[in-house]
Order: sequence, then structure tokens, then C-alpha cells
Amino acid sequence: MSNNYFANADYTDSKHFISINLEESGTVHISENEFSISIISEYPCILKLHDNKIGIDTIVYAKVQGNTVELSLNGYTYPAYILNDIQYHYQKLLQSSNVTSKSVNKLLAPMPGLLKEVLCTEGKRVRKGETLFVLEAMKMENSIKSPVHGIVSKVSTQIGKAIEKGSVLCIIQTLDN
Repeated sequence: MSNNYFANADYTDSKHFISINLEESGTVHISENEFSISIISEYPCILKLHDNKIGIDTIVYAKVQGNTVELSLNGYTYPAYILNDIQYHYQKLLQSSNVTSKSVNKLLAPMPGLLKEVLCTEGKRVRKGETLFVLEAMKMENSIKSPVHGIVSKVSTQIGKAIEKGSVLCIIQTLDN
């Protein structure tokens, strides 16, 4: 008997969709890879995964809250969302289609201040990490950078305007690359 778990996880710039099959024998299949698993601690949840193919042990810390799991591995934390069977099959169907989805990202002001520079215009293609705005707060100029690769679809502010924390500065349509 085995339990199947499906996870949709965001890692850096890309999304990964993995299926996890946990068997009673203590073997876990993550996508195409097979691992032996042993529980070091139940609370907090600390697991030791042994890669059966290359023979390497990895310690994983898992923090579960509802249908969200945070996996800490090698100093990095990865969020994942546990899906049920219906959500998993729907996700696989969407991935197999030729339709590309684009998401919309609102770039919010991280602090209140005075907008000193607007370095983007509507329709401009921007790269992740590119400075789009300069916000002066407490006599210091702070660069506000793009969180994604995309195209600026709307600029919601102008130079010299007082900005509140959480105000929408611009909207960026995410590109697939």
C-alpha cells in the first residue's frame, strides 16, 4: 500500500510540478528519482533522504501548515502546495496544453516615501532585478527593482508623488522566459 502526494512548488524563476509516492517500505519516489527515507524527528519534522541512485544522504526539514509545506534543504527554503488527486490531474492537463499562461504582478511600494525617479514606461520589457523606481525615504534613495521578467502593462504613479507603503507602483505582465 502506498500514499500519493502531489506538490506544486515555486523555485527561483521557475515552477516545478512533482509527484511524490510514499510507500510503506520507507521508499519515496519524487518524480523519477527513488529515495530511502528515515524520520530523524517527528516534531520538528526532520527527514533523511538517501538517493538510491548516487548514494548521497540529504537532511530535509519540513514545516507543514494546512496544504502548504516549506522544505528546507542545503540552507534554502522551498514553498510547496499539496494537491489532491483532482487538482493534480487538472494541473497535468494544463501543463500538457499548448496554452501559455501569463501572470500579472503588482509591484508595491515597500515603504512610504517620495518618488524621485520612474525608470520604466508602459510597454517596456523589463528583466528581473532591473531598477524601475527610485524612492526617497528618510533622506535615503532606495531602488525598487522588478521581481520578474516581463512587460510593464501599467505605471500607476509619477515623479514627485508621495507614496504610501503598499501602493501599487506598476503592473508587470510576466513573460515565460
